[in-house]
Amino acid sequence: DAGIFQHIGWLITHGGQLYVDAWEPKLPLPFETTALLSLLSGGDMYLYQLLNITLMALASVGSIVLVALLTHHITHNEVASVLAGSSLLLLPGYLIRPAYGFKAKYMLLFFGLLAIYMILNEHPILSGAAAAMSVGSYQLGVIFPLVVVGLAWHRWGPRATEKVVVTG
Repeated sequence: DAGIFQHIGWLITHGGQLYVDAWEPKLPLPFETTALLSLLSGGDMYLYQLLNITLMALASVGSIVLVALLTHHITHNEVASVLAGSSLLLLPGYLIRPAYGFKAKYMLLFFGLLAIYMILNEHPILSGAAAAMSVGSYQLGVIFPLVVVGLAWHRWGPRATEKVVVTG
């Protein structure tokens, strides 16, 4: 997947059109992200790969931090928070896979967890945007807008829910 995402991102920066010159049934956000990284690299393929790896490493670590923060928000227990965040490290290859390049599922997880964190901290607009980015990263991200809308409705009613939906 990393090669496909990164090649299509590079192709877009050289005049190619997604779903016309390169067909891939995935959603557009990963390709737009890799296209932006391709632009930032200035055509240097080594730097392009390094930027993709760095972004995936940041998303990976960010997800660990968000799991810990969400656990702390719910339990108010520092030990449980550290253990919950660290539990992602038990998944085989969780820290290794980002070294291969862009992985859409890391962005899905990061933005989805960020959406939940934002709604729990009373930021419905940011939550809606993060939930939309989760879905835009990978189809399975559809669960996060549903969770965030449900939380907004449950905690603050239709006004906050409207902000989440409109932003998303």
